Formats: sequence, C-alpha cells, structure tokens
Amino acid sequence: MALKVTVVGLGGRGRQWAREVSAAPGFELAAGVEPDEGARRRASAESGPPPGRCFADLNEALARTSCDAVVVATPAERHAADCEAALERGLAVLVEKPFTTSLAAAV
Repeated sequence: MALKVTVVGLGGRGRQWAREVSAAPGFELAAGVEPDEGARRRASAESGPPPGRCFADLNEALARTSCDAVVVATPAERHAADCEAALERGLAVLVEKPFTTSLAAAV
C-alpha cells in the first residue's frame, strides 16, 4: 500500500516535491494545495495532482482527501500554520526550512 502524500505550496519547490512523490515507488500524490489558481493549473499540467485534487486551502484538502503525510513547501511565514493543521490530524510532516520564522512560533 502506497503512502499518500499531500503537497502544500505548488510553487517551484512544491511542484518538484509533487513530481518526486509521484515518481517514487511506494508513494502516491494524494492532493496539492496552492491558493494561486494559476500555480494550481501549472502543477496539474506538470504531472502534479489532477484538478479534482488541487485545493486552495489545506484544511479543505485534508477534509476532502485521505493522506498519511504532508510536505510543506509554502513561504516560510506559512510553515507554522500549515504544519499545525497537519499535525493536529496526526499526520506526518516534512517541512522545508526554516521550520518557522520565530522561536515563539516553533514552541
């Protein structure tokens, strides 16, 4: 059974993560999350998640799809909130550095 992964942030790095997850044996790209509609379309066209599994909001993606892990490739100021949303659901998280932009947010 494949590990289902949602990629949050479908800019350059996020699209790279989506391609890697899609190509890796034992992994399945469950969904992609990106607020920018144009970036969602580009990601879908580049072997990313199909349009029906591209969402503008992480909470909506997690409510409407099933995944085991989340890759957070959003801008650094979004990392803490996106990680928290995934961790609150008991999901594994891989986050691009920096984890947060402040020690208070990391705590």
